[in-house]
Amino acid sequence: MVTRPSPITRKDHPPTQSPRSTRAGGKPLIPKTPIGLHGRDLSPISRPAASAAGMRPHDSLRGFYAMSHELLSLTSIRAGRHYAIFSDGACPGNPGPGGWGVVLQLREGDTPIRQAAFAGYQPPNTTNVRMEMTAALKGLSKLPPETDTPAVITMDNKMIVEMMTLGGFEKWKATGWWRGTKPLPNADLWEGIDKALGARDVHWQWVRGHAGHPENEIADMLASNAAARRYMGDGRSVRAAHERLFF
Repeated sequence: MVTRPSPITRKDHPPTQSPRSTRAGGKPLIPKTPIGLHGRDLSPISRPAASAAGMRPHDSLRGFYAMSHELLSLTSIRAGRHYAIFSDGACPGNPGPGGWGVVLQLREGDTPIRQAAFAGYQPPNTTNVRMEMTAALKGLSKLPPETDTPAVITMDNKMIVEMMTLGGFEKWKATGWWRGTKPLPNADLWEGIDKALGARDVHWQWVRGHAGHPENEIADMLASNAAARRYMGDGRSVRAAHERLFF
């Protein structure tokens, strides 16, 4: 008769120490700025973000490797000539009136060659997620017609970045932007982003918001000002208010 071995308990094998270094007293030493390019977070994928991206729980490790591969691609692209889009959205009431902001640069490596800024107001009732998506869409729409130069979109909305980099975008596109018998939330914007991408080589990068990233802070300022109706129309008075952002 074959007997089943007794289960291993926590007492038998105490938890191993985290690979991260620790301070005196055993408290983990966690850097304030996430590890990676401009603070790109390579920590395990959160359940809400994984769900939004159409991932199953056991896909998280696969997603980690996908993010690592994307990070290597970003390193190569950012070393050469590329367009850099920094986008952000704001919706103080959520839902309520909102705004979007974009900083668009042509870069040679880490050096900006040209730069422009855009912002726009969205009447009620919009949401913060819709404004974040609108900002990315507007940034893509501001790119020149030529498609040979790659682009990198940097934003502080992790759900959108993981949707675009971990396979969720392709999954929902294949369903026609439907989730069962209901349309996917914000399907109109996902479809708009898909059309704006076209044949372009576009990469997505997450940064932590309000953490001192210069262009992300500017995009946040533009979006907040737009939500407060400090600009007229679709960015027409942004240049008059922020001449220094244009060169």
